[in-house]
Amino acid sequence: MELSEIWYRVSHQLKTYASSKVVKKVRKSILAYILILFIVSRVLYVVIGDEGVRSFDNYVPPATTAYSTTISSHLPIQMWYIWDAPNYGNLAREYSTSLSTLKPTYDVNGVKGYYLLHWFPLYPLISKAVSSLTSLSIPYSQILVSNIAFIVAMYLLYKLIRLDEKDDFARNVVALLVLLP
Repeated sequence: MELSEIWYRVSHQLKTYASSKVVKKVRKSILAYILILFIVSRVLYVVIGDEGVRSFDNYVPPATTAYSTTISSHLPIQMWYIWDAPNYGNLAREYSTSLSTLKPTYDVNGVKGYYLLHWFPLYPLISKAVSSLTSLSIPYSQILVSNIAFIVAMYLLYKLIRLDEKDDFARNVVALLVLLP
């Protein structure tokens, strides 16, 4: 037997042993399972979003609409900061315990309004705290907080379903929710 053939057999056996061991550990650990689903889904959404933007000629970038604020020139990052995210970002910047310190943000028929008052304050406050602790900008801290909250929610959903159902069913529910929100 040649040395290259021996090396091939040994490396193949090591790969098979390592991959089966890793798969068994991931199968046992629900947190690893959720993290892998999360990463795969985010990569999938970025690829689909980027390809969708390139495919449509009449696309209007989110930064030019009323529902977004530009945080990055890179679409895979910018696509996560649209719709309500800028409103929560504004609230994180302007929020205090006294609602009277919020600046009026719109003017309708001569009446100044406080449109930020109807948004729940926990998410912006946590985002502002993460921003000050990590030196991230508020938009990036919002993305970080929302993704961590999503992972925690998936873990709690799994635990809740496991109270009544089998492991495979609970894992399927979590996978479907992560991949098809």
